Amino acid sequence: MCEIYEPYFDRSNLFIVPGNHDVNRTLITEDQNDWIEKQVDSNNIINLLNNTPLMWSRIMERLKDYRDFVEEIGCNHLLSDPQRLTFTAKRFINGVSVGITGLNSVWSCSKEGQKGKIWSGGLWQIYKSVPLIKECDVKIAIIHHPTGWFVEQEDQEISRLLQLEYDFCLHGHEHRGWVEKVNNHIRIASSACYNRHDKENGYCYTNINVKKRTGVVYLRQFDSIGLGWTPRIISRITDENGSIPFDFSKEIRKTSAHTKREKVRRAVPKMIVSGNITQNTLKDLFDISSSYNMKLTIKLVRGNNISTEIVPSGVQEKDLPKVISEIAKLFESNNQIVNEVFELKDQGLLRSNQDDDLIFLKIGGTLITDRDKPKTPLLDNIHSIANQIAAAYKENPKLKILLGHGAGTYGHILAHKYHIRNGVTSPDGWNGFHGTWYEASELNRIFVEALREASLPAITIEPLSSIITKNREVISWDIKPIKAALTNNFLPVIYGNVIFDEKIGGTVLSTEEMFLHLSTLLRPKRILLAGIEQGVWADFPSRNQIVSKISKKEELDNLENLYGNDLTGGIVGKVNIFYNLCANIPGLSVFIFSGKSNDSIKNALIDKINLSGTLITS
Repeated sequence: MCEIYEPYFDRSNLFIVPGNHDVNRTLITEDQNDWIEKQVDSNNIINLLNNTPLMWSRIMERLKDYRDFVEEIGCNHLLSDPQRLTFTAKRFINGVSVGITGLNSVWSCSKEGQKGKIWSGGLWQIYKSVPLIKECDVKIAIIHHPTGWFVEQEDQEISRLLQLEYDFCLHGHEHRGWVEKVNNHIRIASSACYNRHDKENGYCYTNINVKKRTGVVYLRQFDSIGLGWTPRIISRITDENGSIPFDFSKEIRKTSAHTKREKVRRAVPKMIVSGNITQNTLKDLFDISSSYNMKLTIKLVRGNNISTEIVPSGVQEKDLPKVISEIAKLFESNNQIVNEVFELKDQGLLRSNQDDDLIFLKIGGTLITDRDKPKTPLLDNIHSIANQIAAAYKENPKLKILLGHGAGTYGHILAHKYHIRNGVTSPDGWNGFHGTWYEASELNRIFVEALREASLPAITIEPLSSIITKNREVISWDIKPIKAALTNNFLPVIYGNVIFDEKIGGTVLSTEEMFLHLSTLLRPKRILLAGIEQGVWADFPSRNQIVSKISKKEELDNLENLYGNDLTGGIVGKVNIFYNLCANIPGLSVFIFSGKSNDSIKNALIDKINLSGTLITS
């Protein structure tokens, strides 16, 4: 599918969800079917998806073939939640933000004739996804089954939630192409494509005009006589081209890229509730959020005791006391304890969970190693960097820094020679894996020793012993040592190095990739990337003009790939990734600058104005 286009269609923009024919029925046991069929309380289903106990792992074995297929075709963005095979994604197209939710409606499927008998846990899946794409201009839900196939406890509720939260719902299963508009929500049902032409084959494609909030769906069918595709014409529905026009005319959701908003609460009280959350309470919370035109983020918190974290957002200031009161009453009626975390910020806005003092600082490998002489540290540069960090702490004792550094010529040469980033399977590959680890660790010891000489309490948090990836995606990382180091005023240091990988044996994980993972967990205020370039050049290789700020997706379109030989990705790819990160973490900024200039690292840490470089925000 991707390769029929010219140029090839980028697989990172391909979105699919599992269907009932992806279920391997030979892996389903009678006790699983019995448990599912006996369920009458949707709270049990929510708890199943929330807690993913052993029963859930056994149920999901039926979709192992689908998960393996997604990995094999290189679509890891579809596995952001590998335990449940759901996903949430954001894409930016010509300045328009698109939010996409992939729902798993087939995990309980086991046989034919299950209409009205399928449990999906769709309410939980939707509530988990919607806060992540709430600011997008267009929201799309993708699901295999239409909601009429779900049990009566879910059918109407999921249908209503899809209509309220998404502009489009795309589904299949019934093999009949159709378009339906409910209020301003468009449901597009897909036909089926078989591997033979004695059955009805069809597909559809859709064009939308976001500015006008209009679109057209084009229905197509396969002509088994002429062996070609033709418009599918439905009397009184389509025109002669098989097209169905529609509009979703509610006003486009305004984001900071379009206009200044009216003054609303951007981050509001965090309410911690003892215990889990019930299905009925979920419905009541949904009604409250609808009546106040706000969003609710709901998160299960595991600890010594299970609790639920509720964060309403987008609440008008005058409505805030009512919202707090109504939410509290819901839980107090169930004898659940409600603790309200209410911290005011400047200008009347409430504090988010972002750590205003935490900075991620990455020192590029080219700053601390000689590019022309393998395994040669630039000791003067290393000591200068250490002294600048120490000076920044003196000017601002409240600083909290997570420090990372690249491997430069200590790690990249061996990693490149043995193609370690693509996986390790052979004895030679494992020898290269070990050599890369040893060289990168050697540079880290030199770097940390310089930090200690500058009286900095630096502690290395070794990546190889704490991180596990799967297909180069971090699936396990115990970050408690990093948190403990920051809490106790140490300077934790991480660095790009080799990592064990469950799928491909081993790989290389860059400092930037580590920062990306940690940003969603530690919520830094700023990420500083110090290299040898003064920033992102608008005219590389001439190097006469710096791009001073990137705050819109379209500003990336004209950037060329500046560093094609960087093992862990060129600068344009990194800018893209960090822009998307800023879009997902409000208030975060990323600054790319030269660490060669006098005191530039110290000045960046203390946020000194007029520092040359490229600022990325959203």
